[in-house]
Amino acid sequence: MSTPVEGVVVLVHMWQNLFWNAALLAVERTQRCIPLFQIWHFVCQESKMSSKPSQDLASISRSIARAGLVIVIGRIMARILGLVRVSIIASIFGRSLDMDAYTAAWAIPNIIYDLLLNGVLVAVLVTVLSEYADGEPRAFSHVVSSLINLVLVTLGLLVVLLIWQAPLVARFVVQSSRPELYLQTIYLIRILLPATFFLCLSGLMMAILYARGNFVLPTFAGVIFNAAIAVSVLGLHERLGIASIAVGVTIGGLAQLILQLPAVSGIHYQLLLDLGHSAIRRILRLYAPLILGIIFSVIGLSIDRWLASGFPSGLATMQYAFTLFYFPLGLVATPIALAILPTLARESARGDNAAFRATLALGLKVALLLILPITVGLAVLAQPITALILQYGVFVERDTHATAEAMLYYAPGLPAATIGQILLFACFARRETLLPSLLQGLAILLYLFTAFLLLRCSCHRKWCAGLSRTMSLSARRGA
Repeated sequence: MSTPVEGVVVLVHMWQNLFWNAALLAVERTQRCIPLFQIWHFVCQESKMSSKPSQDLASISRSIARAGLVIVIGRIMARILGLVRVSIIASIFGRSLDMDAYTAAWAIPNIIYDLLLNGVLVAVLVTVLSEYADGEPRAFSHVVSSLINLVLVTLGLLVVLLIWQAPLVARFVVQSSRPELYLQTIYLIRILLPATFFLCLSGLMMAILYARGNFVLPTFAGVIFNAAIAVSVLGLHERLGIASIAVGVTIGGLAQLILQLPAVSGIHYQLLLDLGHSAIRRILRLYAPLILGIIFSVIGLSIDRWLASGFPSGLATMQYAFTLFYFPLGLVATPIALAILPTLARESARGDNAAFRATLALGLKVALLLILPITVGLAVLAQPITALILQYGVFVERDTHATAEAMLYYAPGLPAATIGQILLFACFARRETLLPSLLQGLAILLYLFTAFLLLRCSCHRKWCAGLSRTMSLSARRGA
């Protein structure tokens, strides 16, 4: 069975979500009306013609629907392959110390990617790049070359520094009281860090393609990534052990990049770094408030890893449980948020607050209609779902029990997390980025307070379960 700390860390994660969602409800009442509809440019290139009176709106709707269908299919395929990847990893490595070490080490390249090319930051890039994508090719190439070189220079400095200081970095995600775990984490951090070059460049290519109206290849990049990791683990685990996952990450990142390169033909790469260009300055200005929120998220992630690392199999158990928890979230919350984003942005631009509220309410109702039955299903069927997906090879029944119990702690937070993602996109539709970042900082402070309080007080699994039910009730009331 899982230890109390696994439930505690999951519960404080949920508590953070509840605070975050309640605070974001205030944003919906703001009166700012600054457009952000350019983000939707990546979904339908024809939208640039929407200013023409003769434009056939039905044709635009069909184009958006087709684009949305391709995106949903790509997401579903990537999610399913992601579950297959996790199932393969679980069957070979289970909840071992090696898996704990990999979970902790993977947090570092993940943090770098979030800081440089998080999904929200890609939206910022698309907003600016879309203004140049259909203009003079030389100007677009100039901006893209500057961005690529800026990312390469920043990545180069970060990767070299972090490889050199890997022992110090590891102390932020694992407790040094477990020396074997600590040393294995250092080893894996150094193997994984070079992969960030491919991952970040692939993310940048994704933004460029979105800006040019090409969404097919980026959508299916996740499929290639998950497939590469699965194949690498199956073929190399006997020879490389846990490092086979890291090799798969590197191959997957490179494959994503290669997949997207043909679609950026026509862009002439140049060795230049024009930080004074107006587009680069705008991107950096838009990045600033978003980076603040991402830094707060990074702090929360580091605390998660550090707390869980103090207990055997804590990191691996939470990672498996979170993967199962996140699967429905990615299939429900993100597509609905993307679907209502362009409408919210246009209504915000017109100053039509009544329509904005109505659209947002509709999105929330649809999301809750879908996610509430899924939440009940996850809670009731946690054990058989976990067994069906993960219980193979070395992942035995006791591992299933521990992971299912951790997922039970996560499940009540699913509606709150869904609402939070939709409200966050509503903030972007009003171009409100600073307030969500500040609220994220307050949420992290609450997270810290709650985490250490519960770690002191929770010595009983039943107490944790009771608190989980209380927080689930709070989430329903907040929604």
